[in-house]
Amino acid sequence: MATLFPAAHSEKGPELSVPDLIDVCSPPAGSRSDFDWRAFELRTGQPLPSDYREIVATYESGRFAGFLSVYLPEAEVATARLDTMNAEVLRTLRDLEDEYEWPYELDKLLLCGVSDNGNYLFWRTENADPEAWTIVVSDSETEEWFEFPGGLAAFLRAVVTGELVVPIFPDNLLSAMERCFAPYPQLASPASP
Repeated sequence: MATLFPAAHSEKGPELSVPDLIDVCSPPAGSRSDFDWRAFELRTGQPLPSDYREIVATYESGRFAGFLSVYLPEAEVATARLDTMNAEVLRTLRDLEDEYEWPYELDKLLLCGVSDNGNYLFWRTENADPEAWTIVVSDSETEEWFEFPGGLAAFLRAVVTGELVVPIFPDNLLSAMERCFAPYPQLASPASP
């Protein structure tokens, strides 16, 4: 049986946006604002939250708190692509359904990121409105899960400021943090002409 940690609340609330994240975590120069989100969503059949689209346009590829990476809609490296990794991770979880009882319906999860320890970040997509999706974190080596009652921008901000302690993340996460955000320029696909 999977262990589900109760939803935690950030002091700032789950409704924070990307500007709130930028206030505490400076992005690199440049953006991918020319990415064709409509084409991606038509191709995948999946609408995506506006804070995710803004995070990708603002930060591109890299790690938050030296620990968390957000999957990209388009990347040269397959292991950084949202749709590729979502299919792979959900397939693995489905293969384990005979051994484990997951606390969420796998069809209602959409992968959005990963930690250096292999913890996966998912959107919980039970609500038809992507703006109402919450963040769920799974532990890579145990059956522990954690839910945050807000979107991706609010989750990232709460983690990098220390307002949120995710029980399945390392205890020394912030003390080991070198920079709030460090880019990985080699993962992003070249901008469309």
